Amino acid sequence: MKTENMIIPQNLLEVIKNNLPGYQLVFGYAIERVVSVAGYSPAVSETLGQKQVQVFSNDLSVIEDIWKLLDHEKSKLTKYLFYANFQENIFFEVADGVVNGSRNLPSDPFITREMFDELQSIEGHTFRWGNTIISATEKFANKESFHQFIEQKIAEEKQNLE
Repeated sequence: MKTENMIIPQNLLEVIKNNLPGYQLVFGYAIERVVSVAGYSPAVSETLGQKQVQVFSNDLSVIEDIWKLLDHEKSKLTKYLFYANFQENIFFEVADGVVNGSRNLPSDPFITREMFDELQSIEGHTFRWGNTIISATEKFANKESFHQFIEQKIAEEKQNLE
């Protein structure tokens, strides 16, 4: 929830230079489809007539639920470091563990459980793989093997957090 009169910083350097209150370092997760030509395609959230946004969340159960809704293609769980202001729903990715200064723009917001449930009730909303210019992807044999793969990756990440 953005508060009234909140000025959104233009980049991460602005947050750090001005020591803006309410920001903390957190891990966020994304789901990325693996493409054979050195790259990836992120999972996106899209509602008809609106801009698509990349899926980020710090809630592994939300990530798991979204992942299971996607086409069962070879994919991976990726962990990023963010400067996050949850009250204002503003997030800046810290690229490669280094503040990328004025080039580091606000990222798409994290999807919370509440947001996920709300998005699921909107007609015309979908979670899908984002577009890629060159897309040669591998599919799992079936949805069950895809879900087993997802559950394994989520369990591994939960174990890493302990």
